[in-house]
Amino acid sequence: MFSLIIPIHNRAGFLPRLFRSLDAQCLQPDETILVDNASQDGSYEICLDYAEKRKAEGVSIIVLRQEKAGACAARNKGLQVARSEYVFFFDSDDEISKDFLKDIKTRIKNATCPPDLVCAPAMLCFANGRTKVRDYRATDCVADQVITAMLCTQSMVMKRKWLMECGGWDENLPRWNDWELGVRLLSHKPSVEWLENKAYHRIHLHPESITGKTFSADHTHLLKAIMKAKQTIDESRLSTAEKQKSRNALAGKLLLLSAQLCRENHPAPAKTYSAHALSWVSTPLRRRAFALFHRASAFGIPGVWRCYAAFM
Repeated sequence: MFSLIIPIHNRAGFLPRLFRSLDAQCLQPDETILVDNASQDGSYEICLDYAEKRKAEGVSIIVLRQEKAGACAARNKGLQVARSEYVFFFDSDDEISKDFLKDIKTRIKNATCPPDLVCAPAMLCFANGRTKVRDYRATDCVADQVITAMLCTQSMVMKRKWLMECGGWDENLPRWNDWELGVRLLSHKPSVEWLENKAYHRIHLHPESITGKTFSADHTHLLKAIMKAKQTIDESRLSTAEKQKSRNALAGKLLLLSAQLCRENHPAPAKTYSAHALSWVSTPLRRRAFALFHRASAFGIPGVWRCYAAFM
């Protein structure tokens, strides 16, 4: 039923932890596909050794190499090889919950019709030991995905053929590519099931993780993802009202990025992005409210995304 696809780039130090979580699965996937993305630290050889070990235990581990740089290229390589009805993508520096696929299978079996997309909240783990459930809204609304990024790599299981029809992963996006994919998937109006009883996995935030990077380090990549999402929304079959709500949410997303750049002392792009974002907002009253929210966020007031969400 499931193909698990994991891209790997120079993760030799993290692979033992990942492999321990794979070994502990209550329900083993039909195939696990490890895609080495031009690693230079021995990760590929570690994956080969692991595959040989699991083969002796009757577990299918496929190890591939993808020379084209980028996690999305590696994921698409795995997607091309996968044969199961559903695919699940994971990151090599995190830990997968042992009961996740078992619970997903139960939800699929209990659904009236096999869903296109099955989602669940995920757990963030910080370097200081603190944990936090990743912000989410258990809906199929594009605007909710825009503002909360509820569909991240580790939180969604997808029908393989449907994902391929939706275009797979965008290999031109080095950042926020799972967020953009979530926007694109929901814009196709899929059937969606949510598991809400608990948060799954341990997503580790650390200096080497993409999630752990500062926004100013590659804000142009983040803007590129936002503009791709806007194009998707503009060209989608969403209703006029849904499109405008989604554009308002995109404005909020870009204003949050602008405020972060202000806090990281990059005022020039912050000013450009805020002006651009406010031009997408649908009404003068909403624009004034969004401008106020932006100032609050730039001053470091937490949770401002909830204000944008309330005014979408």
